[in-house]
Amino acid sequence: MKNAARPKLPVWLIALVLAALALFMLLLVNFVAVRTKPDDEAQIRAAIEEMRVASLENKPGGVQKYLSESFELPEGVASGDGMFDSPKAKVATFVRKANFSELAISDVKIEVTGDAAIATVRASGSLSYPPLPTDFSFDFPEMQIEFKREMRNRLLLISDPTWSVVRVFGVRLQDIGQ
Repeated sequence: MKNAARPKLPVWLIALVLAALALFMLLLVNFVAVRTKPDDEAQIRAAIEEMRVASLENKPGGVQKYLSESFELPEGVASGDGMFDSPKAKVATFVRKANFSELAISDVKIEVTGDAAIATVRASGSLSYPPLPTDFSFDFPEMQIEFKREMRNRLLLISDPTWSVVRVFGVRLQDIGQ
């Protein structure tokens, strides 16, 4: 019996099928990741910790990914009107330039109400900020971080509800260095 000749598939068709399979797997992994997120309080605690670590490492992206597009600077912190002086840009500049020798977040209490949440924390530490000549210590015993749930998209297709920082209260510049 002779071997029957199998029709050979074109390379482009194989590549197309493999690409479609890879895209499907990527979408599936992201869909499952969104659906299996931890509860709201755990997500907010994780966001606070990631922002703390990013600040210590001078990585503004780790902080900015949690800032809402409607983020407002704390009262008493000057904000510019220029395109590059947005509140998010100011935070990025601060995180990039500040050298935290210590940054501790403790006494975390989180209240979630619908799509809004308030995290009350104690933030303390010390930092230097060039070109200022001295280190500054700070202790904000009841800093409040206001979060809101915002819809973001993963891969342009999958809605991902994410907790974003809208505003921070209890940060008084006159308390720095005391």
